[in-house]
Amino acid sequence: MPDSSLPSARTALHGTESQEVTPRFQTEYADLAFNVTNRMELGGNWTRFQPCDEQFKVSCNANLVPQLNPDIRFGVQLDGTILDRIRVDVDFDQAREFDAANRINISYEGTEGDILQRLDVGDVTFGLPASRFLTEGIPAGNFGFQADGQLGGLDFQAVWAQQRGDLNSRVFQLTGLGDQRAYVQEDTLVLDDADYVRGQFFFLVDPQEIEDYPYVDALALDLSSVSPGTTPGIEPVQLYRFEDEPAFQQQVEGFIQADAVAEKDGERVVESGWFRYLQPGLDYFVHPSGLWIALRSSLRRDEMLAVTYVTALGDTVGDYNPERLHNVGGRPTLKLLKASGANHQPGRPTWDLEMHQVY
Repeated sequence: MPDSSLPSARTALHGTESQEVTPRFQTEYADLAFNVTNRMELGGNWTRFQPCDEQFKVSCNANLVPQLNPDIRFGVQLDGTILDRIRVDVDFDQAREFDAANRINISYEGTEGDILQRLDVGDVTFGLPASRFLTEGIPAGNFGFQADGQLGGLDFQAVWAQQRGDLNSRVFQLTGLGDQRAYVQEDTLVLDDADYVRGQFFFLVDPQEIEDYPYVDALALDLSSVSPGTTPGIEPVQLYRFEDEPAFQQQVEGFIQADAVAEKDGERVVESGWFRYLQPGLDYFVHPSGLWIALRSSLRRDEMLAVTYVTALGDTVGDYNPERLHNVGGRPTLKLLKASGANHQPGRPTWDLEMHQVY
C-alpha cells in the first residue's frame, strides 16, 4: 500500500487534454515542488587471454563472474519556499554534459529593519553600480555566498564565490635580425614516460653495442656508431611481418614460412609461422645510419616482426633472400625484432630492440 504521508503525483484535466502536475510537499512550514530522477546502467564483460602463458599466471578461461561496471546518474528539481523566508530553486542533473547548465539557488529574505536583508547561496552574481572606473566585466555564474545588508544609513554587499575555468599565460620573445625577426614562444609538454609510441620504431642491432649507450640519440646515429661487423651493409634490409592466415598466404607472392629467432643472455625465443615481405619506402623506412627502422603502421601486441640483412663485413644476419630457400622446400631463419604477447616483455631478448623513447 502507498504511504499516505508522502505526496503523490496528481493529474489535472483541461478539456480533452491532461497535464501531469509536479509532486508537491506542503506543510505549514514549507511549500516545495520536487522531482527526483535516477538512472542506473549495469554492464559487464568477460576477459579471456589467448594464447595463455602460465609463466605470467594468465588465465586461459574467463572468470565465472563478469567484471561489472555500474553507471549511476542522479537528478533533482526543487522549487518552493520554506518559512516564507527561504526560497529554493534547484535544477541539477549528473547526465548533463556541462556543469554550468546545473542551477543551485537558495536565498533568504530578511524583514524590514534586519541587518541582513538577503543571503544567497549557490550560483551568485556580484552586481556593482555603474562606474566609469570599471572597464572589465564582472564574472557571472560564480558559486558561493552573497549577502546584502543595511546598518543604519549604510548599505553593504559582500560576496565569497569561486568560478571554475582554465588560466593560461603565454610569453612571446622577439628574436632574429633585420627581416628575419620573429616571435618565439617556449612551451612545456608533460608526458608520462610509459606513453611512448609502441610497435613502430625498432633497432636492427643490439642498442647496447651503440656508442654512448644508454644515452642514444637515434636521429644523430651514423655508420660509425657501431662496429662494421654489426652495421648493415650496402645490401637492402629485408623486413618481414608475421601473418596468421596460412591458407591464404600459400597462394600469394611474398609470403614465406620461417622461424624468427632472438637470443640474449642465454635465453632464446623462437616465433614460427608465415611472414609477409614488407616493401621499403612503402611499409617502412630505414634511417640513413642503417641502424633502425620506422614502420608506417604500428604493430599490435600479438604481432611479430623479423629481419635479415648483410653486415658491412659481409656476414649475414638470418638467411638473406629467404624466398629462395622457401621455394625449394627449406625453412629459412630470420632475426626476431619483436616477439608476440608475453614473449615481448622487459628482460626478454626482443625488448631492447624496440625503441621506448619516441613520443
